[in-house]
Amino acid sequence: MIQLPAGLPPRAALGYSAVMLLGALSALGLTPDMSESLHETVNLLKVLVVKYGEENPTRENPAKEMAHSLHGRLVALYASSAILEPAAVRWRGQIEENAKNLAFHHLLPEMDHNELVGWEFPAEALRQIGVVFLRDRGDHSQVQRRFDLTKEIVARRSQVVHEVWSQGESLLARIFSVICLGDFVSFYLACLNEVDPTPVPAIETLKQRLGNPLDIPEHG
Repeated sequence: MIQLPAGLPPRAALGYSAVMLLGALSALGLTPDMSESLHETVNLLKVLVVKYGEENPTRENPAKEMAHSLHGRLVALYASSAILEPAAVRWRGQIEENAKNLAFHHLLPEMDHNELVGWEFPAEALRQIGVVFLRDRGDHSQVQRRFDLTKEIVARRSQVVHEVWSQGESLLARIFSVICLGDFVSFYLACLNEVDPTPVPAIETLKQRLGNPLDIPEHG
């Protein structure tokens, strides 16, 4: 058994859960030694936390700038199924739980076979969607082309379109670099929405209702 620190919401314990799991897999010989990737990831995140941090002014802070542009909008997240799918899932969950702001995600190339067609109607609603493309240099060249063309089509409908490129050398560092930005964006969106990012009252209410005995109506 590997015990994680107690008292944290699951979304705030990602570093603990990810590193412990990777360490366990490595210790069992199921994965190669990831020490070098972990050290790179930690060092990169230290830099990014300062860059995206509260003390860095908006004009020099990509996380604050993006949060301002996404404020008041439904957020659409697009990533490749090969590399940044976990980051897209994380972005969606963080925006929804921290900022209490609805978001959705889809993956390329599958998104180009269905959801892309939906970027026609309702036209007025589509203009109010903020779009974020999560990209990595390791994506297949044909997927890179799909990203470029898809972004071009979506930008005709949406007023706000962002493109986020991963940073770092190792795959682990690149994934976490994108996750780090998304976490800060969700926090600043919570501030703009004037909500506390920590509690999740809708989930707590649902759990409470699910735990209550069913009210079975009596029939004569």
